[in-house]
Amino acid sequence: MNSTKKRKPIFWVPTVYFAMGIPFIALSLVSTIMFKDLGVSNEEIAYWTSLLTLPWSLKWLFSPIMETFGTKKRYIVLTEIISALLFGMIIFALPLTDFFKITLALMAVIAISGSIHDIAGDGVYMQELDTETQSVYSGWQGAFYNMAKILANGGLVFLAGWLTSKGGFNQIQAWQSIMVIFAIIMAGIGLYHIKFLPQSQVKNLDKEPFKPVFTTMIAIKIISFLAIGCAVWFLSNTSFIQNNFYQTFLLLGGILLFTFFLFILMDIFAPSKSKETKLVFKEFFKKKYIGLYLIFIFLYRFAEGLAMKIAPIFLKDNPQLGGIGLSNEQYGLIYGTFGAVAFVLGSILAGYYISRFGLKKVLFSLVCIFNIPFVVYLLFAIYQPENMILIATGIIFEYFSYGFGFVGLILFMMQQIAPGKYQMAHYAIANSLMNLGVMIPGMISGYLSTTQVQKQLLTFIGLGNQIEVLSPYLGYELFFILVMIMTLPAILITKFVPFTHDDSKN
Repeated sequence: MNSTKKRKPIFWVPTVYFAMGIPFIALSLVSTIMFKDLGVSNEEIAYWTSLLTLPWSLKWLFSPIMETFGTKKRYIVLTEIISALLFGMIIFALPLTDFFKITLALMAVIAISGSIHDIAGDGVYMQELDTETQSVYSGWQGAFYNMAKILANGGLVFLAGWLTSKGGFNQIQAWQSIMVIFAIIMAGIGLYHIKFLPQSQVKNLDKEPFKPVFTTMIAIKIISFLAIGCAVWFLSNTSFIQNNFYQTFLLLGGILLFTFFLFILMDIFAPSKSKETKLVFKEFFKKKYIGLYLIFIFLYRFAEGLAMKIAPIFLKDNPQLGGIGLSNEQYGLIYGTFGAVAFVLGSILAGYYISRFGLKKVLFSLVCIFNIPFVVYLLFAIYQPENMILIATGIIFEYFSYGFGFVGLILFMMQQIAPGKYQMAHYAIANSLMNLGVMIPGMISGYLSTTQVQKQLLTFIGLGNQIEVLSPYLGYELFFILVMIMTLPAILITKFVPFTHDDSKN
């Protein structure tokens, strides 16, 4: 890690964001299909795979510590290697009787590793590239993040289906093979980044000792693994999911208290670092319009959070239950591959679109392009098409729009919220809230898609006497109607979002 040669962005931007995508896609999307194949219920799948994304919503707590300890390059390389080892451990967990609990605990630690990796990766991106170059590479940034989606949620899901239908593998063996591939990919990228990732040019940080960074990360991960493992065991052995959501918030509160405990340790053992960490938060909340910005970020992807967990289950579910009935091969090819390629194309074109006209002029069009095409799933739920060309066309359209609009939010956070002395930490705080806006609706999406909860919801809003009339629409149809309703707040608030920093193109 001692090379000082300036690396061109093309050599490291694609691999950094590809490595960001693998853990997140594996945990939030691929695990959905894997657990479905292994017999886990829809409600548990949606709830737990959404909760797995919590560490991406805690970046605002991790980032100030990372801003004051260690270097970005070392965090990136270490997290990639550690994630590879954890994927390898899942291979041995899948055949066990309690595979669900153990796999969730391992995935939770991968999530922490992925969150730390994302903070460091975005930090390198903002540190090494000026504003104009960020705009140009924002498309490639999103594109290669979603190349991971093409491979993981497309090619590897297809492979899992092929191994069971044509290769003679059972479901466990097929998914063990997929975990092997994830482990090899993360290890390979980690080794590549040792040579090709640029060194930090700030405060000569790369001359700091390597051992404290490594020791700190290992300690955090061991404690996190034990804490999360205990929480998963306890919560998966209670009935709180069905009727006691308050216990969920107790869990989240416990994790927050655990993280704040790290700050207390900083006060005791590193008071100067602790003071700077507190300053990071103070400067963030002093930013102009920060309250409105945070509401905007939270709402931008809220409807996606509802749709993201249920769409794969809906596409795979039996048509008699209101689904489309895709096999793993069909799902991997259409949703995971064609859809993700469309996302990549949309991301790249959006980068040049924003660079050409400026983000301020096009933000409203981007939020509409991002949210409105979720109507595709509502139409699928109503008409349940069997024609694969029609299904593929709808998914490609939705994913292209999704990719095109997504870039706007990422660039908004980079250019309007992150600028300043602590840009890595401030971007991470904003990014955390964005992920929270996806995680929270994702956690409840499984229950909102059930007819029982929908009947309770209709009764709550005064339509209980219309349940019999509305019964043909209960299930996936009513769920995707709710998704479309939840696109409205994001679209409306965009009209009132001011810009603090000049985004005009050079």
